[in-house]
Amino acid sequence: MESDAIFEEMATKMLTTMVTVEKLKRDAEKAFNDHDYQISVDKLKEAAGIVESQPGTAARIELASILLPLSTVFRTVGDTSECEKLYKQIISLCTQPLEKSAEAKFGSSQVDSFMEQMMPGMEDMLVEAHYATTMNILSICAENYQKLLTESGRNEEAEALKEQLKSYLA
Repeated sequence: MESDAIFEEMATKMLTTMVTVEKLKRDAEKAFNDHDYQISVDKLKEAAGIVESQPGTAARIELASILLPLSTVFRTVGDTSECEKLYKQIISLCTQPLEKSAEAKFGSSQVDSFMEQMMPGMEDMLVEAHYATTMNILSICAENYQKLLTESGRNEEAEALKEQLKSYLA
């Protein structure tokens, strides 16, 4: 049962990574609520670093979901330049095409075939979930970015951004 061992090892790695990232996000949120913004930034950057090294659509969406609160921290402390850089990165992550192939799966043919046997139709469910999550993150980011641009008197850029993302957020 070599495929069982491969699946178990991969599942353990995935779960360990997910738990670590979730703990970092929780710690960052607590630090933010305690107005300890530097710790919040450090924890979110650490989580982003872990997720950035992972392949696939799910990791890309998770990265965007980490960068969104990070942008909020920078916005809160008044670092609009770092905030704007993060908004651009989030938009880039969210507007990349969602893959409906191996990238939407787990990335190991043994694990993929096992998962397909266990959960037929899983690929379509993953793609739908990825799309919904991505559009939610993109919508929040676009709204925040437009506010930032408008508040700094860059109304034309705010309108251009709205126009650029119209096809995604229709």
